[in-house]
Amino acid sequence: MKLSVPDKILSIIDSIHENGSQELTRLTVLKKWFQDPNRLSAFSIFIAKRVVHRNQKSQGDAGKLFQEARELLAPVDELNPTISEQQIEKVCDSLHEYQNDTKKLKWARVRIIKVNDLFIIEEAFKILLWDLGNPSSGYRLAAKYCENYDPSYGNNLNKGSVKALKEIANFIMRYEDVLMDCNIDN
Repeated sequence: MKLSVPDKILSIIDSIHENGSQELTRLTVLKKWFQDPNRLSAFSIFIAKRVVHRNQKSQGDAGKLFQEARELLAPVDELNPTISEQQIEKVCDSLHEYQNDTKKLKWARVRIIKVNDLFIIEEAFKILLWDLGNPSSGYRLAAKYCENYDPSYGNNLNKGSVKALKEIANFIMRYEDVLMDCNIDN
């Protein structure tokens, strides 16, 4: 029997419990699911909403940016999102401007990210604006959301990633249930 995407994600969790960690590339199972731009749009909103709500205590400019994103996302249904591109672009530009510092290294310039959660929200908004036809962008967003640093394993999927992986599996199941209900009604 063929495993569903949520089953594959849950198997990643089982592997983490057995081995301590897994490579981020295990999340490539999401790429095929993201081939439908509606799924990728819903997923981007889902991730942005989760990140906005897990970061309630930021203050200063970062706190204002979280609040701005929170207000934009509050009325949006993550399973069937409709949102103004102009508003997304405005907030996305503010997020990018806040973390637009770069540093020249030996071979390249790198962008300095002060607040990773703001970067994740920015990436979710960029997908909504310009990248709905690219399943790889959804995979990268999921990887950024789930990635966790553990001194024993480095940056990968590990015990600190389990909650995020469960959230993604549950989101996909809810999305598919709603889609199935809509198809039955038609």
